Amino acid sequence: MPQDDFVISNTSPLFYLHQIEQINLLRDLYSRVHVPQGVLTELRSGEKLGLKIPRLEAMDWVSIEQISIAQHLRRYTELGQGELEAISLGLNSPLSRIILDDRAARDVAKENNLEIIGTIGILLAAKQKGLVTAISPLLATIRNKGFRMSESMLRDALRRAGE
Repeated sequence: MPQDDFVISNTSPLFYLHQIEQINLLRDLYSRVHVPQGVLTELRSGEKLGLKIPRLEAMDWVSIEQISIAQHLRRYTELGQGELEAISLGLNSPLSRIILDDRAARDVAKENNLEIIGTIGILLAAKQKGLVTAISPLLATIRNKGFRMSESMLRDALRRAGE
């Protein structure tokens, strides 16, 4: 049963879950996923490079949001437009959760007291809810698709999943 959280996604979780054909886990875990316009723009840039991207506009459980970057976040020049917009949307949405993978973006979100989950956390939640039987093959595939994770992060995820 979907949770009623206000969930915001950055680019990489959408991209990588789509690459491993598991993007619908977001629909199954949450009633709606909010995506800033900047994330959609980043995905389309990837498409121009020949990458396979999800068609968010066709997903009735995805809400594309226009958002201005919070003034105090403009100093984080190392973050991308999608990350800055996702964090800004989180600041405007109390009790929200942001799906972020990038370490620097996660650090900024934490500094702003936002709740964070990542792609690996989505896979763990899906296993816990019985939506997938194992995350080990999904983690192997996502890594082969270019998702960066350390060996310790991989071991921790498998331990938490009981695999």
